[in-house]
Amino acid sequence: MKKHILVLAIIGILISVNSTYAQKQKILNYPKYDKRKIHFGFAFMLNYQDFSVNHFGNAQIGDTLLNVTATATPGFSFNIVSDFALGEYTNIRFLPGLSLCSRQLNFTYYSYFKGANYTETKNVESTLLMFPVLVKYKSRRLNNFRAYAIGGGEYDYDLLSARGLKKSSATDIVRLKPHQYSTTLGFGFDFYTNYFKFSPEFRYGIGLNDIQIHDGNIYSNALNGLRGKYWMVSVYFE
Repeated sequence: MKKHILVLAIIGILISVNSTYAQKQKILNYPKYDKRKIHFGFAFMLNYQDFSVNHFGNAQIGDTLLNVTATATPGFSFNIVSDFALGEYTNIRFLPGLSLCSRQLNFTYYSYFKGANYTETKNVESTLLMFPVLVKYKSRRLNNFRAYAIGGGEYDYDLLSARGLKKSSATDIVRLKPHQYSTTLGFGFDFYTNYFKFSPEFRYGIGLNDIQIHDGNIYSNALNGLRGKYWMVSVYFE
């Protein structure tokens, strides 16, 4: 959460600095950019993938499950931008890309033999083919700056999960389904330069479907369901 607050603070500073600059700046950079119906670009994204965990207790020999929590870890994405103008203030965007990410599940038990709690951590890695379709609603351009809100849906295909489905069930891992659906909402800022548009963006997404494979091992039995969620900080060049 502290990282998210820091990101928002940095964005706020950028807005303040740019607003002061925009009041003085009169020459428009890239003045014909917004008249184009279609344009393309690319984006680099830092994402923090996480889980929403539903769990219930199950017992091993001498142990009782107390809690299951998820820990977000940073990942990296690269996306191609296809942007189609629907009007002066509205665009639809298709952002296919590849994401490398990892998450952790922490299983906390009470051991009757030890008389104390202990935690087991399982890493869940994913390589995602991402297919977001988003609607971008923009403010009026103020010289070389504008703000925008963005939201929509996303389908992800997990290559590692798909490969894992072909293997026999293991007793020491948590496996995921390859198909993931999510909804996402965020905001960003367009900065116009002489040759391209630079846009930092902050976005949050939450999964709509249970992506856990319930294959009967002790870790799977401890979970009633897993849904993905993420925080994403992106930089677009268009």
